[in-house]
Amino acid sequence: MESSNDLSIEISPDVSLALVKVPAGEFTFGSGETAQRLMLDEFYIGKYPLTNEQYSEFVQDTSHVPPEHWVGRLTPPYNILTHPVVGVEWRDTLAFVEWLSDLSGKRFRLPSEAQWEKAARSTDGRLY
Repeated sequence: MESSNDLSIEISPDVSLALVKVPAGEFTFGSGETAQRLMLDEFYIGKYPLTNEQYSEFVQDTSHVPPEHWVGRLTPPYNILTHPVVGVEWRDTLAFVEWLSDLSGKRFRLPSEAQWEKAARSTDGRLY
């Protein structure tokens, strides 16, 4: 069940991308002697890692080169559709984010290190 903090972006009629809202606020960035308190504005981040199925929609729509382990196919093997996509480079992820922005009409980008850490730590300050 989705909460009021969730957002779903339709990639195709059968495939969507779940996002969760990370509220604005202060958090501990880093650990040990280098830890510092940072304040971040509210943002959304992917609720789950990007899957092969989601990335496949991008590949099919753009003719972008698929990961090598897809063996030249435009879609991944059926048994790994829900697995996180791997074997993509940073520039591939940037191209995906640009495509998603164009597709949805919303602005997407990769999270900053601080945003990723705040999302990973949750509200209770988890270390990992």
